[in-house]
Amino acid sequence: MINILKKIFVTVILMILFVILNGCEETTTTTEIFPDGSCKRTVIVKSNSDEIFKYGFPLPADPSWTIGEKWEKEEGNQVTGSSKQFIYTAEKFFPGVPDLNAEYKQTTGDPLKINVEMNLEKRFAWFFSYITYSETYRKFFPFEPVPLEDYFSPGELEVLKLYLTDDEKSKEIYPQETLDKIEKKFEAWYNRSIFEEFHRVVLEGAKHLKDSQLKPEHIESRKEELYNAVFVDYTFHDDLPICRQMLTKYEEVLKSPDVHKIREQDEDVFSQLEDKFHALDNVLLDEFTNIVTVPGLITDTNAGAVTGNRVTWEFGAGDLLIGDYKMWVTSRTVNWWMVGIAGTVVLLAAILLTVGAVARGRRK
Repeated sequence: MINILKKIFVTVILMILFVILNGCEETTTTTEIFPDGSCKRTVIVKSNSDEIFKYGFPLPADPSWTIGEKWEKEEGNQVTGSSKQFIYTAEKFFPGVPDLNAEYKQTTGDPLKINVEMNLEKRFAWFFSYITYSETYRKFFPFEPVPLEDYFSPGELEVLKLYLTDDEKSKEIYPQETLDKIEKKFEAWYNRSIFEEFHRVVLEGAKHLKDSQLKPEHIESRKEELYNAVFVDYTFHDDLPICRQMLTKYEEVLKSPDVHKIREQDEDVFSQLEDKFHALDNVLLDEFTNIVTVPGLITDTNAGAVTGNRVTWEFGAGDLLIGDYKMWVTSRTVNWWMVGIAGTVVLLAAILLTVGAVARGRRK
């Protein structure tokens, strides 16, 4: 997965400067489920920047959480060369998983955040009770994506999903020629999705600007030329806002410096676009570890690792680019009270049978 993401990271609009400043984050969440359904959530984030709250994984900041923040030394980071690491921790007890889910639901719909959902189901089966805990990281792609089906057949989509989540396994199954084709299509889909949203904003701005040199129909007629100018023939600079650079390419193709007036009249809209670029930039190489402990014996899970009553998933933000990342674990606990009742019933039945047998023996 990381290979294709690195290529995208270099070839499209993700700014190297932001990587140097913010780096990639390592987020570890631990959720401990107790027999009564209550739970404790712990979040640990490691980053070489303390600017970790605006984008990506939703982090609590309210006083109902026990929160810690500190800087500590670490060996030089291979990406950033930093020798200091910012560590954020947060912990909170919840009466139930629905309360935990409600806490994270506050960020639902925020395009700059990864939406996270949790659920707990209980099932009674006489001598046993089963609980299934599930957690889902929703698809994270801040821009409005074009349909994947426009670029991939159903079979190719399956290859892409495996390639994004486990590139080593995909290389064992598919020839390199197939993977190269999938990678090229994915980069085209990725670039086109970003471009289409940006282009729509420019067209809408041109309608409001009402400049005779920037008629929307004229801009639309040069659409593919604009796309090539932005994503094929240009290398983005790491010291300038992305929107401004893209508008400069529009200016060159359309031969009109008034293009920048579109941004000036819709500053808020372009600021939102810039935030989306930064969000994608900040999150793309982030890594996640999700740990869950459950009561009883684990009977089924899709986790990558199981140790006793603890399961662990490890994945990256790339796993969220085209779909949700779903995690679940089922465990079984013994209903000792039910065992006690059954034992009492058996014992009483045995006593009654014995008494009956003795009584019949005396009558004889």
